[in-house]
Amino acid sequence: MKDLAESGWTLAVETPPPAAASLDRLPDLAAAGWTITPSSLSEAEQVLGPDDQEWIRFKSTFEQGDRVVRLVAPGHQWANSAGWDGYAIVRDDKVIAELAVVLS
Repeated sequence: MKDLAESGWTLAVETPPPAAASLDRLPDLAAAGWTITPSSLSEAEQVLGPDDQEWIRFKSTFEQGDRVVRLVAPGHQWANSAGWDGYAIVRDDKVIAELAVVLS
Protein backbone atom coordinates (compact mmCIF):
# COMPACT_ATOMS: atom_id res chain seq x y z
CA MET A 1 0.00 0.00 0.00
CA LYS A 2 2.80 2.39 0.86
CA ASP A 3 4.36 1.85 -2.58
CA LEU A 4 1.06 2.66 -4.26
CA ALA A 5 0.67 5.84 -2.21
CA GLU A 6 4.21 6.90 -3.06
CA SER A 7 3.40 6.34 -6.74
CA GLY A 8 0.51 8.78 -6.55
CA TRP A 9 -2.35 6.33 -6.12
CA THR A 10 -5.25 7.39 -3.92
CA LEU A 11 -7.03 4.89 -1.74
CA ALA A 12 -10.68 5.65 -1.13
CA VAL A 13 -12.45 3.69 1.57
CA GLU A 14 -16.21 3.93 1.50
CA THR A 15 -18.65 2.74 4.09
CA PRO A 16 -20.59 -0.09 2.48
CA PRO A 17 -24.29 0.52 1.94
CA PRO A 18 -26.55 -1.09 4.53
CA ALA A 19 -27.70 -4.64 3.86
CA ALA A 20 -31.34 -5.53 4.31
CA ALA A 21 -30.52 -7.19 7.62
CA SER A 22 -29.07 -4.00 9.08
CA LEU A 23 -32.28 -2.03 8.51
CA ASP A 24 -35.23 -3.54 10.28
CA ARG A 25 -37.97 -0.97 9.65
CA LEU A 26 -39.69 -0.34 6.32
CA PRO A 27 -39.36 3.45 6.57
CA ASP A 28 -35.57 3.02 7.01
CA LEU A 29 -35.37 0.76 3.97
CA ALA A 30 -37.44 3.18 1.89
CA ALA A 31 -35.22 6.09 2.96
CA ALA A 32 -32.14 4.07 1.93
CA GLY A 33 -33.59 3.64 -1.58
CA TRP A 34 -34.93 0.10 -1.36
CA THR A 35 -37.89 -0.82 -3.59
CA ILE A 36 -40.73 -2.14 -1.43
CA THR A 37 -43.63 -3.87 -3.18
CA PRO A 38 -46.63 -5.52 -1.50
CA SER A 39 -46.60 -9.26 -2.09
CA SER A 40 -48.03 -12.44 -0.59
CA LEU A 41 -46.94 -15.77 0.84
CA SER A 42 -48.34 -17.56 -2.22
CA GLU A 43 -46.27 -15.40 -4.59
CA ALA A 44 -43.10 -16.13 -2.64
CA GLU A 45 -43.92 -19.83 -2.55
CA GLN A 46 -44.24 -19.88 -6.36
CA VAL A 47 -40.71 -18.52 -6.65
CA LEU A 48 -39.14 -20.86 -4.10
CA GLY A 49 -41.27 -23.97 -4.10
CA PRO A 50 -43.29 -25.42 -1.22
CA ASP A 51 -40.57 -27.89 -0.12
CA ASP A 52 -37.68 -25.41 0.15
CA GLN A 53 -36.37 -25.52 3.74
CA GLU A 54 -35.64 -21.77 3.88
CA TRP A 55 -39.16 -21.10 2.63
CA ILE A 56 -40.66 -23.34 5.32
CA ARG A 57 -38.71 -21.53 8.07
CA PHE A 58 -39.64 -18.13 6.59
CA LYS A 59 -43.38 -18.75 6.43
CA SER A 60 -43.42 -20.30 9.93
CA THR A 61 -42.79 -16.82 11.35
CA PHE A 62 -45.93 -15.40 9.70
CA GLU A 63 -48.72 -14.41 12.11
CA GLN A 64 -52.23 -13.08 11.60
CA GLY A 65 -51.98 -9.38 10.70
CA ASP A 66 -48.48 -9.63 9.22
CA ARG A 67 -47.84 -8.63 5.63
CA VAL A 68 -45.38 -9.80 3.00
CA VAL A 69 -43.36 -7.42 0.85
CA ARG A 70 -40.80 -7.86 -1.89
CA LEU A 71 -37.59 -5.96 -1.14
CA VAL A 72 -35.06 -5.01 -3.80
CA ALA A 73 -31.81 -3.26 -2.96
CA PRO A 74 -31.04 0.06 -4.64
CA GLY A 75 -29.00 0.06 -7.85
CA HIS A 76 -25.74 1.19 -6.25
CA GLN A 77 -25.72 -1.94 -4.09
CA TRP A 78 -26.03 -4.16 -7.17
CA ALA A 79 -23.20 -2.23 -8.81
CA ASN A 80 -21.04 -2.93 -5.72
CA SER A 81 -21.89 -6.67 -5.67
CA ALA A 82 -24.03 -6.17 -2.57
CA GLY A 83 -27.46 -6.48 -4.17
CA TRP A 84 -30.35 -8.21 -2.42
CA ASP A 85 -33.75 -9.21 -3.80
CA GLY A 86 -36.25 -11.21 -1.81
CA TYR A 87 -39.21 -11.24 0.51
CA ALA A 88 -39.80 -9.98 4.03
CA ILE A 89 -42.49 -10.57 6.60
CA VAL A 90 -43.43 -7.24 8.18
CA ARG A 91 -45.18 -6.69 11.50
CA ASP A 92 -45.94 -3.11 12.60
CA ASP A 93 -43.51 -1.75 9.96
CA LYS A 94 -40.72 -3.92 11.38
CA VAL A 95 -39.07 -6.66 9.32
CA ILE A 96 -39.56 -9.93 11.22
CA ALA A 97 -38.08 -12.34 8.68
CA GLU A 98 -36.22 -12.09 5.37
CA LEU A 99 -35.80 -14.56 2.56
CA ALA A 100 -33.28 -13.77 -0.18
CA VAL A 101 -34.11 -14.90 -3.71
CA VAL A 102 -31.22 -13.23 -5.56
CA LEU A 103 -27.91 -11.96 -4.20
CA SER A 104 -25.17 -10.29 -6.19
